[in-house]
Amino acid sequence: MVRCLYNKSLGRGLEDWEVPQSIYLLLVDGYPVGMGKIRHELTEFLQKQGGNCAYAIRPSERSKGYGKILLKFLIKETKKLNINKVLLTIRRDNKYSLNVALSNGGVIENQTSNKVYVWIFNKNDEL
Repeated sequence: MVRCLYNKSLGRGLEDWEVPQSIYLLLVDGYPVGMGKIRHELTEFLQKQGGNCAYAIRPSERSKGYGKILLKFLIKETKKLNINKVLLTIRRDNKYSLNVALSNGGVIENQTSNKVYVWIFNKNDEL
């Protein structure tokens, strides 16, 4: 699985609908509490239903600040990929993820009946 994910991060072995992406695990004392991904580019579909970054925190570990830490790390990693404008598409009913995105410098660009589109702009300074 690790080899497959590594190859996908390099754009190898992708399905027609896939884009290169990197996967990260957030470990606390060796225990996985969350995972995140960075999509290296956006297709028209991903602009509506996925964005550049996505993350999930284990339900038992939520409300401990791990989402904010993980997203901050993902944003920092996007700089290495020369992604200067990071899109997150967040379910409208997910107020926690919206708060995490806004606390990491996110700006709401658009809203639909079920999605909130948040952009985070990478700056030249450290995040």
